[in-house]
Amino acid sequence: MTVLKPDLIMSNFDAIKDYILTFTLDPSTDQCFGNHIIIYNNSTNAVVYDNITTSFLLNHDIPANTLVNGIIYKITIAYFNLGGTYSGFSDGTIFKCLATPIVLVSNITSSEVIASNNFKFIGEFTQAQGDSLSTYEYYLYDGNGIKLQSSPTLFYSPSNVIQYQFTNFINNTKYGIALHTMSVMGIEVDTDIVYFNTQYIAPTFAGTLLLENLPDIGGIQLTSNAIQIIAKIGNGTISFNGSSIDLTNGMIYFGNTEGMTIFSDFTIDLFNSDFTLDEPFLTLLSPQGKIELCWKSWNKCINATKTTSNGICVYNIFGQEVDLTTNNKLYIFFQQIGNYLNLEYEILS
Repeated sequence: MTVLKPDLIMSNFDAIKDYILTFTLDPSTDQCFGNHIIIYNNSTNAVVYDNITTSFLLNHDIPANTLVNGIIYKITIAYFNLGGTYSGFSDGTIFKCLATPIVLVSNITSSEVIASNNFKFIGEFTQAQGDSLSTYEYYLYDGNGIKLQSSPTLFYSPSNVIQYQFTNFINNTKYGIALHTMSVMGIEVDTDIVYFNTQYIAPTFAGTLLLENLPDIGGIQLTSNAIQIIAKIGNGTISFNGSSIDLTNGMIYFGNTEGMTIFSDFTIDLFNSDFTLDEPFLTLLSPQGKIELCWKSWNKCINATKTTSNGICVYNIFGQEVDLTTNNKLYIFFQQIGNYLNLEYEILS
C-alpha cells in the first residue's frame, strides 16, 4: 500500500465564482477515494477554509464567495485511499484571488456598419485589484461565428494601445470581432463576439504605367503610379447594384484622410438620376475646404460651389437650365483646371 503526497495544479482565480482545484498523483500510489484541503490567509496564517470531500476524481470544488478577492492565500492538500489512509499534505502553494478583468472592444458596437475594407480595432482592459494586461489577441469571425483570422500574440506595455488592424474585408458582409487577454497574474478573459457589417464603395483601381528606355543596360524601366480613393458612407444607407449606387436614403463622401485635395486638377464624369432638390449630391472634402454639387430647384440647374476651410466661398457657378419633369437622368461633366471650374451636363435618353 502506497499513499504519496499529491501535486497541486493551482492558478489565481475570481473568488466570487466557483473554482475547481485539480491535483495529480504518482502512478504508483493507491487509488484516490477522497481529499482534504486547507486554505490559510498567507499574511496571518489563519485557517479560512478546511474541507473534506469523498470522490474518485482528482479535484476539489471551492464554492463561490468562500474567499475574498485581493487576498493572498496558501493552500495545501492531502488525499486518502479506500481504507482511509492519508497521504501527507502537499507543500503549501501561494495564490491570490482577483476579480475578473473587464475587457471590451471599445470602438465598435453591435450591428455597426464599417464603411471601409479595413478597420483598426481598439480594446480596453481594467482590473479592480490592479492586475495588468500582459498579452492579447484579436479574433476575426464570419457571420456564423466561425473563426477566420487571429492576430499574433501581442505584448502590452502601458505606453501602447490595445489595438490591431484587420484588412481586406469583403463588401456587404457580416463579420465578428473578439478580444482575448492574459493578465500578468495569469487570468484569461475572452470578450463576447461583436458582430458588424461592411458597406463601402470601391472605385475601379486606376494606374498609369510609364516606360523608360535604358540603353546603357539594354533594358526598359517600368514605373506604375496607382491611386485608389475609397468613398465612405456619410449617413443613411446606400446600395450598389453592380453598375450604379442608390443614394436615395444616404450619402457618400471622399474624405481628406484618403489623400484627396480640392486644389489639384481633376475630371469627374457622373451619371445621375432621381435628384433630391436643394441638397448636395456630391461633396469633395480636403483639409483646405470642400467642393459641392447641388441641384437647385428655384432655377432648375446644378450649382457648383468651392469653399475654403474657414467658410469663404471662392467659386460659385451655375449650369444651364434643364427640364427634368419628363426625364431626370443626367450625364454630368465636372472639371477643375488651375483655379477654374468647368460644369457641363445633358439629359440622357
